[in-house]
Amino acid sequence: MSAGGYSTTTRRIRESIDEANDQLRSGQNCLPAPGICVIYHESLDATSGRMFLAAIFGDLTVPIELNPIQPGGPFLGRNGILAPTKNRGVSAVRYVTSGAVDAIALNPYAEYPVEAAMFRTPVWVADGASIALRHSGAP
Repeated sequence: MSAGGYSTTTRRIRESIDEANDQLRSGQNCLPAPGICVIYHESLDATSGRMFLAAIFGDLTVPIELNPIQPGGPFLGRNGILAPTKNRGVSAVRYVTSGAVDAIALNPYAEYPVEAAMFRTPVWVADGASIALRHSGAP
């Protein structure tokens, strides 16, 4: 863990997606099409699904009101690798580990988006300030 509490795995996920975006953009200049990034991580330090989603969409942030002291509504905060102004060539990210984590996240900001129904497994989608799990109709 680094001083900020993020594992090197989270940082590597973000770097991998950023590099994949550059490669996908080169191809999309020739043929406009969705781009799917698959990250396989065979290691004991593979991140949890929660940390994968934070790497993708941003840290879950809960504001605290001071008068009176109470939590505000949670929202997706800083550090997400997918945003309206960056990594729009990546339509979806699939994170696979040698353990139990297998997650797919759709990029709501992708220039060439894909639908959840394209996958046979549930996918995560950022919907405004929250993250929702969507199930496809496929078997």
